[in-house]
Amino acid sequence: MQFNVQQQSAFMGTLKLKKTVSNVVRYMLLFVLLPSLNSFGQENQTKNQRAISLEWEAVEEAVGYHVEVVPIKKDGSEGNAISRKTKKSQWEAAIPFGNYKMRIRSYDSRRVPGEWSEPIDFIVRPKAVKLIEPEDSKILEVADSNELEILFKWTQSDGISVYKLKIESDDGIIKFEENINGLQAKIRLLPGKTYNWKVTPLFENQMLGDEVDKPYTLKIDVKVKELVKKIEEEKEAIDKNKKIEDTKKEPEYKSNYYYVASYLITQMNYKGVDKTNGIANQVDVMGGTGRIGVGHIKPENRFGVFGIMDMSGFNIGSDNFTFASAEIHGVYLKKNLNSELKISAGLYTKEIISVQGTLNSGYSGVGKVKNLGPHVGFEYIQSFNQKLGWQVNGRFYSAMFGEGPNGESLKNEISYEFGLLGSYQLTNNFKGFAGFKYRLDRSSYSAISSIQDSNSLARPGDINYVEITGGYLNFILEYRY
Repeated sequence: MQFNVQQQSAFMGTLKLKKTVSNVVRYMLLFVLLPSLNSFGQENQTKNQRAISLEWEAVEEAVGYHVEVVPIKKDGSEGNAISRKTKKSQWEAAIPFGNYKMRIRSYDSRRVPGEWSEPIDFIVRPKAVKLIEPEDSKILEVADSNELEILFKWTQSDGISVYKLKIESDDGIIKFEENINGLQAKIRLLPGKTYNWKVTPLFENQMLGDEVDKPYTLKIDVKVKELVKKIEEEKEAIDKNKKIEDTKKEPEYKSNYYYVASYLITQMNYKGVDKTNGIANQVDVMGGTGRIGVGHIKPENRFGVFGIMDMSGFNIGSDNFTFASAEIHGVYLKKNLNSELKISAGLYTKEIISVQGTLNSGYSGVGKVKNLGPHVGFEYIQSFNQKLGWQVNGRFYSAMFGEGPNGESLKNEISYEFGLLGSYQLTNNFKGFAGFKYRLDRSSYSAISSIQDSNSLARPGDINYVEITGGYLNFILEYRY
């Protein structure tokens, strides 16, 4: 009769015994590897043995059982059989590691044995080890991508001195398997990967013991910041020593110039106070600003220049009001692996509309406040990949010089703008930006008092001002060639 047997730390098979009477009885036989039993008759368990327990379903009218275990040698021949009798339907023993055949029969009250069951093959394997180091799910962070030596440790399996260490990366590129004499090994591994590792006892260099419950994982990460810093330091050293002489390589762009076109549109909030004429205006109007600019900076330099001109305007009723500005910047550029920082400063001139009259009485004209002074700002760009990124920018303007529409001098005011935009590399030459910008333009100047003009409603020291604010939808197109 054939049996299907599963060999791990336990197996179960079904045996058929024939008693001295003619009927046939089925019963179950359970074979379990135990950690610390020392019976094989009265023999002591050695280091190369492992305890087993045999248990089967009792046979009706049986008064005892006969168990026979036969070792199978390396050449396939059978060794001396080990025969034991027991009154219980259970028997325990310590058996050396190796391959075996086993059979069993029962006795009735007359001490007459039944027929032997068909033999069952089984293996007694060394016990599994416990993995110690590196701990499961361990994450190591290293500063570079060079190979490094990792120490692996595990517990001893009784009677075993040689162990099979197996390491494999998740991507299957790195596979390591080696027999180790001892309980630890130092292995060189490549960072930037996740590894699975396990250890299996090896008896007489041919029989593998029980497997661990599950392999341990080890992840070796490279510290990106440290790696970037190292790359920058190496690049700066090369630049200082003038070792970059690849004249055959074409530059990223043929020209050192770049061009910018921008448009901002919003619902502006306009405020104007003219104390000379006793007029105050506050109105929300639709407006926008168109802007063009050109810059120049060499790839090997960190300093350059940039200039822009823009035209702004808004509508009140059927009347359209426009005002212009211009700026010149000195630019400092700092590039990293995936980011770019620009800091700039310079001079600007700007006109701001001063509406004369009111919406109710009608507008009698328009004046312009002329501003001149220094400005400073920044622009930071971060790239997610070759196509996508984002930009944040800000700029401050100080009106130190100029005059109001009445010819009076300005009071110092600060205007500013802040923007947050997403970027997309349309082609090698064109990059587009879209996002939000908040802008405040403000100018104030001395009012002509009643002492200077008898028709004036202003008192000495009164100040007129205009202020335009808005949260703009901002679009920018940058071109380089």
